[in-house]
Amino acid sequence: MTDCHRHTDLYIELTNRNTTFHFIILGATHVKLLQKTENIDLYEFYIKISLYCLLPLLGRLPFPLAWKLNRIRGAFRYHIGWYRAYINRPGLKEIAIQNVIQAGFTRSAAKRIVKDVFVVETGFELEGLLHDKFNADWLEENLLTIHNMSNLINAMEKGKGVILATAHTANFELVELYVALRGIPISGLYGLPQHKPRNSMERFALERFARISDKIGAIYTSGGLRELYKVLERGECVMWLIDLPAGNNKRSVHVKFMEETISVANSFVTVSAKADAPIVPMISVARKRPGYQVFFGRPILPGSSPQESFSFMESHLRKSPESWIGWYYLDRMKV
Repeated sequence: MTDCHRHTDLYIELTNRNTTFHFIILGATHVKLLQKTENIDLYEFYIKISLYCLLPLLGRLPFPLAWKLNRIRGAFRYHIGWYRAYINRPGLKEIAIQNVIQAGFTRSAAKRIVKDVFVVETGFELEGLLHDKFNADWLEENLLTIHNMSNLINAMEKGKGVILATAHTANFELVELYVALRGIPISGLYGLPQHKPRNSMERFALERFARISDKIGAIYTSGGLRELYKVLERGECVMWLIDLPAGNNKRSVHVKFMEETISVANSFVTVSAKADAPIVPMISVARKRPGYQVFFGRPILPGSSPQESFSFMESHLRKSPESWIGWYYLDRMKV
């Protein structure tokens, strides 16, 4: 049994128990075993506690109440997250604040935004507990407000496949699941090779969605280029996260984004041109009530400039900046 299956099976076992006592004991026991057998730091230990103890408890509450309590958990995560962040990159908190300020926000707004990023991000962990309820209609009623999905549907009808260009915002994984549940085959493009381990939350998200819909796949950038073209040739959709630092090399291009000139990989545009597959920009942003607003942009012709996709995303992130985790690495994208 893989780690993914063990995590998912334990989650299901915890949430199906009849008493709170059962899954406190089960969860705490599992965390204790993990602590003894795995070399984990304080932040990773918090992740284990959340995954196996706190989240199953929240999952038994009415969703609106669980959502509010989960936001408190997100704020707590923000504060203890710096144990790891400062080891990996000293001063990351201030760097993120400066990235927001340089995008045109005040310092007080910037401090709120970089904290709320953590609050928003914890949403996908709680929503993973609801996997037994997931269907497209339930998602629309409870978690997702969908705008202009006809743009994606119309692009898919041409039979050339579609690159769904998006960013690390809100619960973009949930959008991938929603698209699959609406009958559109979709594969996420992941940066890690398939044989390498992923952290607990990422493994769990990928595994649980694969169990809900057989129309979800995964492509890994290491050795996955052939598979990527095959998916598009079959007329399917590829979800591509385009908001990552690319450095200055032959495969990078410069675009304007958040008052900065940044360097991004041009690979999604190159693949679009070679496969003759249109690009549909998509962004998911947090809404005030539980859930997210999802915007699908107009299809972009194959081979067009990546600026169109980034301009679309910025227009929505300006209204909901706390939805984008990229504030923590935007300075690495600057030219």
